[in-house]
Amino acid sequence: MIGAPDPTEVLAALLDRSVARIAELTADGPSFDRTGVVQVADVWCNNSGPLFGALTAPRRQRAACGRTALEWMAALGSERRQWVVEQAAVAGYSLETLPPAAPERHRDCRGLVHPGVQPLSASLGEDYDLGRACIDSIRVERAGAGLRGYVGFEVPRRYGVPGAAKVQLYLTGVGDCRFDDGDGDGVALTVGEDGADVKFGHRGFARAASAEVTIEDSSWHLSRAGRVADATTPPWQPQEETGLRQPSGAAYSAAFALYEVMLRIRMVRYAKMVGAVPLAELAELLADAGSAARSAARRPWGFRERAFARLAERWSRRVERPHRPPAAPGDHLTLAGFGTGVMLNSAVRNEKGTWELRSAELPRPERFSLTVRDHCIAVDGEWSNEAGHRNT
Repeated sequence: MIGAPDPTEVLAALLDRSVARIAELTADGPSFDRTGVVQVADVWCNNSGPLFGALTAPRRQRAACGRTALEWMAALGSERRQWVVEQAAVAGYSLETLPPAAPERHRDCRGLVHPGVQPLSASLGEDYDLGRACIDSIRVERAGAGLRGYVGFEVPRRYGVPGAAKVQLYLTGVGDCRFDDGDGDGVALTVGEDGADVKFGHRGFARAASAEVTIEDSSWHLSRAGRVADATTPPWQPQEETGLRQPSGAAYSAAFALYEVMLRIRMVRYAKMVGAVPLAELAELLADAGSAARSAARRPWGFRERAFARLAERWSRRVERPHRPPAAPGDHLTLAGFGTGVMLNSAVRNEKGTWELRSAELPRPERFSLTVRDHCIAVDGEWSNEAGHRNT
């Protein structure tokens, strides 16, 4: 049983808290938390319909529909469940009795085991030849007062199946970091109680408080780690229908308008879109959306339809796309990434004296380096004259 008198009240409070959280993560440009914004918006891209379905359910079914919607919201992995519990607690509700999230390690319909997201361990080198790993992308970005990082690389298998796997490292609490694209191949891992050290090439490194790994490998079930996991992973079970109630009429229009705004906010999952999404304005548009939706649902039928229609109209209001200068290497960088090209996000004070988020996607340079020192992100490189940039 959910630890609240009315689960729809909890859902509405979670929406209010989510919008407020997006505004918080966006308010201070130099500390802009892009991935935090994406995490929050993603919740409501999948849960706007169930929220309004529960709010408009017949009185006797409302609590059950609300509980189902909350449990479904929290079921998408341990990270999502933790987010739901933490944000509900901030709003004044205890959800510790939510069912546990599905384990990250799982089987597909063929019965083959897959790793999911796992804590990084140096044992990764037992199944993959890390000394021959080829880094294809790296990224460091602000996350409030700290930094997050990402390293992606192709690495040959060691366990007797020809070919390579795609490995992705997600770093939290990044300290110092150095990457040079001409530094050579190879990855070395040191993981302990003090955190994770990732070395790449001859001189490159990244130090983090913690790290997780995902492995894209169609033969992972044949690896050493896969065989160990196979012995303890439960059999595959077909998913049961959740029975989520969906809204209709004007409530559906309001739910769809909320979904569209959250979808637009979530566009910053692509770093190149950060300068093109009016995050602060969209968060202001949705302020107190949960309370407004719950208030509309409490009205008598005829008045309720009109109240939901007004919410749909309000949330569908046009918010213009900002036109900002591109981010530049010399800006206060909030993100720097290297892959097929260079991705930059920055925070710059504009003519009004407020922080402005900018983004730029630059072509792959002739030379590139990325460093983090004293929690400051810096890049250096050489671009051809055709690219319009030359930093040395």
